[in-house]
Amino acid sequence: LLRGWLEDFAAALTVVPKHRKESYLKAMELCPDHVQDESFRMQFIRADYYDTRKAATRFIKYWKAKEYVFGAKAFHRLSLDDLSEDDLATLRRKAYLGLPKRDAAGRALMFSCRQKFVFKERRNILRLMFYLVNNLLERDMSLQTTGFVVIVFEDGAFDLKKYDRKLDNLMIQYSNEVWPVRFVGFHYCFDSKFQELVLPFGLYMLGKAMRARFRLHPGSRKRHRINDLAEFGITPECLP
Repeated sequence: LLRGWLEDFAAALTVVPKHRKESYLKAMELCPDHVQDESFRMQFIRADYYDTRKAATRFIKYWKAKEYVFGAKAFHRLSLDDLSEDDLATLRRKAYLGLPKRDAAGRALMFSCRQKFVFKERRNILRLMFYLVNNLLERDMSLQTTGFVVIVFEDGAFDLKKYDRKLDNLMIQYSNEVWPVRFVGFHYCFDSKFQELVLPFGLYMLGKAMRARFRLHPGSRKRHRINDLAEFGITPECLP
């Protein structure tokens, strides 16, 4: 069965026109062992629930996104050395990180607090996210089937001038279409009355599939947030 999935995946890659898979072809030339690593390819097949055509599309998008984010450094296995001081600034502020504990279902927890993001360019955040997702998968392959849950804390008044819509769009796109993971839940926690009014409209724009995985948690951390998250198997001990 495994061999059949890998063969179907390889066949799906061959039928994609060359102009749509330039980064993938470059990777095949510069790091063929990594690109053809069967365990690596299986990450994408599992991420798309064994639909090899969708997995091949994700694989091609992965290499295109990775080259966009890392440039020439894209064509080898990622390590911490591939991140600059600017890339690590947000991690050091604990504004985006993988949490050490799992939720009640055994799923990995990613934590984000965008108000604490520090970056000179969007790629600083995207490089950090690429590395963290890759690192978690390499450490625990069971996450391929259990999936990831993202927890976002947004406290204080919403400042539209500081809101980076393009970065948000890229983060959502990479989560859904690029990385070989199943993001099975998103918990957006906030205390802004303005966001409480507008977020339901924003969710509508994300589409039905995304809405089904998205949960809004208005209110302060002390009064509402902890109890709300606990109902989804995310206990206070899991949170930073």
